[in-house]
Amino acid sequence: MRARGTSPLLPRGGCWPNPEQELLLQAALFQGGGSIHVWHPWKKGTDIETNTLDLSSFVSFHKFTETFAIRD
Repeated sequence: MRARGTSPLLPRGGCWPNPEQELLLQAALFQGGGSIHVWHPWKKGTDIETNTLDLSSFVSFHKFTETFAIRD
């Protein structure tokens, strides 16, 4: 059995999200305070001005910011 995050075709993790992507997914999908709770660690660890988001992360980021009307 392979470890989570590995794939024989895509050795960098395949389709599993990395820890940064997991936080962003949780922020986008959780409801209310749980969403905000995980947003802060993601934002603290990610400089969106210098970090290029992959397409999935960009969609999650957009969903979260639209839901909570965040403009910073």
